[in-house]
Amino acid sequence: MGKMELLLLDEDELYGERLAAYVDRSACAARVRVRQFTRQEPVERWLAEATNRSSCLLVVSDEFYHLARKLCADVRAAVISESFAGCGVDGGLLVLYRFQPLHVIVGELLAFWERGPDEAPVPPVHRTQILTLYSAVGGSGKTITALHLAKQLAFRGQRVFYLGFEPSSTVDLLLASEQPSRFVELMQATRSSSGQLAAKLELLKSHAPLLGIDYAAPAPAAAKRGSPEIGAQEVRCLLEALIGLNRYECIIVDAESSLHPRARTALEMSDVVWWMVLDDFSCLHKTGTYRKLLPSLSGVRFVVNPCTGAGFNEFARHGIPVSAGLPYMAQWKHADTPELMLADSVFAERVRELYVAMMHEAIGHETIEEGGGLLATVQLGDQRG
Repeated sequence: MGKMELLLLDEDELYGERLAAYVDRSACAARVRVRQFTRQEPVERWLAEATNRSSCLLVVSDEFYHLARKLCADVRAAVISESFAGCGVDGGLLVLYRFQPLHVIVGELLAFWERGPDEAPVPPVHRTQILTLYSAVGGSGKTITALHLAKQLAFRGQRVFYLGFEPSSTVDLLLASEQPSRFVELMQATRSSSGQLAAKLELLKSHAPLLGIDYAAPAPAAAKRGSPEIGAQEVRCLLEALIGLNRYECIIVDAESSLHPRARTALEMSDVVWWMVLDDFSCLHKTGTYRKLLPSLSGVRFVVNPCTGAGFNEFARHGIPVSAGLPYMAQWKHADTPELMLADSVFAERVRELYVAMMHEAIGHETIEEGGGLLATVQLGDQRG
């Protein structure tokens, strides 16, 4: 098979440049030529003039999905998507998750191009991401941030499961749930076999139409009357069962503010941890202490909430490298309905920006230094050291 003409159509010019640079430096450079486009018309013109379309692979971002769908009968086509966390073929169109290492993306594109048109398509395989929100103290905004993130991801097509472990969380109030919490039964089910647990998950999970997510969280009443002890093994079994369902692109864990083994297990199993901190001396002191007791965690990003501008405390003195800050929402003081707390706002947009920035960082899209780089749009105003 001859050299592939990889036609990359993406408004994000930097992403295209990095993918092209990776191909040029890799072992597949002799087999692939990358042609980069940021607008649809030049691509259509190039394809119209091409004498051998069989050597072409059209790769587009989500914004140009309609073009790939229109042309995939005549040209091999793929979408690099922000909302599909896996790999699969959709009616002849390859769909790949954007936020993964470039060598994985290029490898999947080459395999797709080299596969004969009559060969069986690749079944969708989802890669479930675990993102945990954590804090050393209460009142840091973990739950409201987690729910806003869940909403932003769900509304962009991702399938999300919210898993709360705070015993006195306001999640039921925020989700305006009329369903009785079956969290205690769910945790008891973790002692079942993996097959039984998967089946029970379907029955015991709750659904939040307001956000478009599935969830499980303890009811406040359960915290008052006591509930069965939840240990590290129960948390591990539940997270493994959720991953095993191959249904959710993202599991958002709202971990309790403690060093209990169940919290440690959730943190250790996470791909990314948003560690929420307050601009408060006692919070920073406790956070610094907890950080020393959790030295092996990876993917940790410290997020100040709320960030009101210049900080009063020196975060670096406590060994806390701040990645970003979230805005103070004065109107929430007077919010009397969940809809107002969870409505689209500058807070919701900042949470989405933070997620996208951190996912770009995770795949090496941009090397981030504290207080700069890709996270500059969501960074803390003044980190004071």
